Amino acid sequence: MQTVAGEPQRMIKTGPVAASPGFSVLEAIIAIAILAIAFLPLLALQEQMARNTLSMERNQKVMAVKRSALAYVRAINPMRDPRGETNLGAAIMRWDAIPVSEERPVVKPGGVKGRFVVRLYDVEVTLEFEDLRAQTFSVQIMGWRATQSMLSGL
Repeated sequence: MQTVAGEPQRMIKTGPVAASPGFSVLEAIIAIAILAIAFLPLLALQEQMARNTLSMERNQKVMAVKRSALAYVRAINPMRDPRGETNLGAAIMRWDAIPVSEERPVVKPGGVKGRFVVRLYDVEVTLEFEDLRAQTFSVQIMGWRATQSMLSGL
């Protein structure tokens, strides 16, 4: 031991080095396991959000095709075309019109019969998609046909 004048004697230890602060390998593995368990609900939430996004995109596609189909059906005359099929791009549309009333003449003001007869139809529309199951809806529309030519009243 060395002494310095006026200072108390100090002992200097020599031997094993004291442990340094920080994580041991076992503590690191346990921390990683705890983090993995904590992130499992977040992963499940992300998966659910992805499924919801896909579902919403499919629903938007179906609604857009239904709007197109409804516009198309409103333009047909079910008395002339009681059933048919057309390609709407994202789906094949088929319709079948079933009469729900008797034919009635159109009556002009004054009670005079007009040159048309009309009939109410229930039109069932089926949309067949490639990647989705078929969608069906129905709408009631009026069918018509002329009973006289336009020139017959002249």
